[in-house]
Amino acid sequence: DHTGHFLHISDEHFKTFLNDTVGLTAFDTVQRRSAIYSQGVLTQYPFQMNLYGLPTSVMAECIEGFVKRSQKSTEPQTFHQWVLKHFGKGFGKYFFFSYNKKILAYDLKKVHPAWTGRFVPSTSLESIIKGCSKPDAPSTAGYNSSFIYPKSGGIECIIRAIGDKLLQPIQAGRDAIHIDPITRTVHFSNGTKTTYKHLISTIPLTRLLSSLHEPSSS
Repeated sequence: DHTGHFLHISDEHFKTFLNDTVGLTAFDTVQRRSAIYSQGVLTQYPFQMNLYGLPTSVMAECIEGFVKRSQKSTEPQTFHQWVLKHFGKGFGKYFFFSYNKKILAYDLKKVHPAWTGRFVPSTSLESIIKGCSKPDAPSTAGYNSSFIYPKSGGIECIIRAIGDKLLQPIQAGRDAIHIDPITRTVHFSNGTKTTYKHLISTIPLTRLLSSLHEPSSS
């Protein structure tokens, strides 16, 4: 398993669900240890609070950009504008623009900033200046400073535990080759079929559309 499968529990309802389904004792609590490699050095995550180790000129540019950033009341319409408003040119240049262009694989001047929310920790001049000194401990900023992960079995253990509690068993290992929306019937590649009241599809839209047509008999 790789990134994206970690669990950050902030909702008590989900925490109760997870405990009733799997049991919280089945998970380890992991403290985040993340770093950014740039300018030939490693700095702690998040970058906007941990400039220690970077060249003095880079730290100065980031601080100056933060202090001089535009405080216009207009709401940024792109992620690029959002970074300049909240962090300034220096932080954009040395981290935000290059990193997010890589991870999003898209023009940041066409990406709306609505997704940022809890995912991009805010900072302050005090935090930036303190972050220019050697940190005493790993940063706890951000929503994912700690997370839980199954002790064994990978993240799939959650799906298996949910499946074990379902009244109707999960049927796997078959492809839906034809869906008849009139009779509400799904035909499978192994010759079986089933009716449904509600159907939720997670297959690619192109395959879903083609499955709505009767398969050829050839």
